[in-house]
Amino acid sequence: MSTEDASTLAEALGHPQGPDVMDDGTVVFAETYTSRLALCSGDGKLSELHHCGGGPNAVILGSDNRVYFTQNGGQAGDWRAETQRPPALEVFDPSTGEAREICRAANGRPFLAPHDLAWGPDGSLYMTDSGTWAPGGETEPGAIVAVSPDGTAELVLETGHVFPSGIAVAADGTIYWAECYTHRIMRLRKGGTPAEVCTLPQGHTPESLKIDANGNFWVAALEAAGFDIVRPNGEIAGFLRTGGLPLNGTLKDGRLYVADLGPFQEDLPAPQLIGRLQSVECGVRPGPTFRSSIEI
Repeated sequence: MSTEDASTLAEALGHPQGPDVMDDGTVVFAETYTSRLALCSGDGKLSELHHCGGGPNAVILGSDNRVYFTQNGGQAGDWRAETQRPPALEVFDPSTGEAREICRAANGRPFLAPHDLAWGPDGSLYMTDSGTWAPGGETEPGAIVAVSPDGTAELVLETGHVFPSGIAVAADGTIYWAECYTHRIMRLRKGGTPAEVCTLPQGHTPESLKIDANGNFWVAALEAAGFDIVRPNGEIAGFLRTGGLPLNGTLKDGRLYVADLGPFQEDLPAPQLIGRLQSVECGVRPGPTFRSSIEI
């Protein structure tokens, strides 16, 4: 599968990440370089939802109509936000305009740089804590964290120096995550130990992953300008070209919504406000979608 017929919903964005889609087609996303959560309507109208400071890195909608988001503290590569914030999981309530911190540590381990989010069938919110991006140097050990509906944060797994990024949870509770430094997709079944699903080829850095209705993984392959489609047994079944540098994506109503870094140039300083939100008709529906909430 390959196409470049992606519709651009919005552009000139600052490192868009972690999109989710409301029932009316409005996309809610994090914009790391501008330190805000934002909305994009179906006709491309942009609006600020919440200016949070630091570096928001992903958003996900809850069953309570609030927007849960990761706060990485205020960093992306060499870029640092003017206003630094404690790395944390936070939630924003559009009905009141209030944001609240849920947690900034799990089992006594402070968060380093929370990254992606996924609800699980048990009602918990699962999160990757990536650490600081430093693929060619000394890096921090990442982790997988689960936050229960009562707000208790549990350290599920320390992943080591692999930069865990995207995360997804299947209907049976199996946790899947992507590792940027190793190019692996990993899984952890209940009561089991971590196991490799597959290793993607060089140039296909796995930034995020989602599960479709057939159990396949849709993996944002950063430098490859598209999404690898991986079967549950680890076989690469296809590739959907979207262009640019895709950071994250989500499936809804037969479309893939993509947060794209844009034509980023390594020889120019960040922030480069050249990111895009795209919509691609793919005819594929998401797997079971879980929504829950956290009491706080």
